[in-house]
Amino acid sequence: MFWKSVFVVYVTGPPASGKTTLSKKLLKVLFDTGEKAIYINVGELSITSGTVVEYDFVHDTYSIDYHHTMKVLKKMLERFLHKLKKRDNEKVFVIIDTHDSCFLKEFSKQVIPPSKILYLRPANLEEYRHLVSGKKWPREKSIENIEYFTLNFYQDDECTNYLKAKLDYRLILVRRDLLDKLHTFALRDMLSK
Repeated sequence: MFWKSVFVVYVTGPPASGKTTLSKKLLKVLFDTGEKAIYINVGELSITSGTVVEYDFVHDTYSIDYHHTMKVLKKMLERFLHKLKKRDNEKVFVIIDTHDSCFLKEFSKQVIPPSKILYLRPANLEEYRHLVSGKKWPREKSIENIEYFTLNFYQDDECTNYLKAKLDYRLILVRRDLLDKLHTFALRDMLSK
């Protein structure tokens, strides 16, 4: 009953692919049309809620405790939805931004499956190299992400394949090079069932 009429959108893809940019564009479209919505960046949530297990200095990245982060996120969403939803059938959008497909797999099993998955992918290796070079990452992190992209790791890992198999009809691939060209109607169309 509580999760009824909650429209959950997973925005995922490799690091630096434009997940946060797309998420914020979607949020703006929703707010501009009077919709109720919340945006959650899983990485930022993990840091602020203390669910980080360790910090990797070489790769400038955090390892998170999935179970604890999931509990924090679920509780936060429940509080938010309780305040926001006046009626049971009132639609509320939840946008979850993360490159971690294993977190999304577990979240869809344990909390709520997504209404849509927006998977951002750079058009090619050259574009991805350009995107990564624009980040202020340690050299090792940049090299590792480019290698993963080259090996198709982000599109073919076990968790992404699970999401594709279970939720394929909800999956929309978004090319990173077209992100800036998306207009309000195209963004709104991504959110329709």
